[in-house]
Amino acid sequence: MVEGLGIFSSKNGFIKRTEPDQTRTTLATEIGPTIAWGRFSRSATSGTPHSVVLELGPGSGRLTRHLIGRCRELICADYSRMVCKWLPQYLGKKRHFKVHHISKPYFPMIPNESIDVVVANGVFEHIELEDLSFYLEDFYRILKPSGVVSFNYENIMTSAGLQWLRTFRGEPGDGCIFRFYHPDTLRWLSENIGFAVLHVTVDESRFAHIELQKPPSCS
Repeated sequence: MVEGLGIFSSKNGFIKRTEPDQTRTTLATEIGPTIAWGRFSRSATSGTPHSVVLELGPGSGRLTRHLIGRCRELICADYSRMVCKWLPQYLGKKRHFKVHHISKPYFPMIPNESIDVVVANGVFEHIELEDLSFYLEDFYRILKPSGVVSFNYENIMTSAGLQWLRTFRGEPGDGCIFRFYHPDTLRWLSENIGFAVLHVTVDESRFAHIELQKPPSCS
């Protein structure tokens, strides 16, 4: 259990901690349903203050600022050079974090089996399946045994997901900035890479969420 990051459960579209904590309540209010269905529950935000956490796609830092300080080291990776330049300024004098710019779906700067927890919120809704598969493979490489991955994605199998597609697909030939997945697709892909699926969370929301764990022994 990752005490340093807290334990969350979802309810009514928001995350709430299993015991009172004003900081986590603020986090739930700010991020709302997006994190609720990327709920970062017991396994995903569990670690100790000694954990090393990788956040893919920190963006504006709305999740980052709540992770930093609750782990030994926070590593952020983003495609945007602007984000990579801005995030250290935003985090200011906070210590024990690194920011890396990436241009491909893997992390050559991160050693094998050096990460305890990987989180991504609002990222894979913009990632093609083939790139998602490369990410999962590299998550598996960089995670320590028993390490955990937690992320949310657009679920095409709900009415809300289908409506979101119809709203943002544009005109014929335009293309859509959002990518949609069937929960069984991610389960199948993850298990074939070697992950155990801890939780798949779906609801009427357009978001679904998956939590994966690398086996305790990978020899």
